[in-house]
Amino acid sequence: MIATIPDAFPVKRNNYRECNIQKFPYVIVYVVDHSENVITVSAIYHTSRKPAKKYR
Repeated sequence: MIATIPDAFPVKRNNYRECNIQKFPYVIVYVVDHSENVITVSAIYHTSRKPAKKYR
């Protein structure tokens, strides 16, 4: 889903977007660079962890 429609998920912080993974307690944090058509995955984060550490 991220590869086909990267803008489908909301921007949460500093251009980072979050995609919740269904059936698993994880969130994919990523950035989209439209000028170069690149998606950079910054983190795959467990939802039970402290949310402030997601954007490190």
